[in-house]
Amino acid sequence: MRHKGFNIEESERQPGHWHAIVTHPDGTLAHNGKRVDRVEIGSYPDSKSVLEAANLEIDFLRIKQHFER
Repeated sequence: MRHKGFNIEESERQPGHWHAIVTHPDGTLAHNGKRVDRVEIGSYPDSKSVLEAANLEIDFLRIKQHFER
């Protein structure tokens, strides 16, 4: 799934424990003031919930495209 230019890939690690990995095509993200290549969104009960959580992280700028100096 794509949201505002970010790639979001969800997966079920164990039954009822969904995670999402957020990346950006140019390979640069900032999360909590640090440069990272990906952000993992924690355990949620279903695919829809984890995708909504990832979208909110992006919407509220907790995950940004570029590292700010």
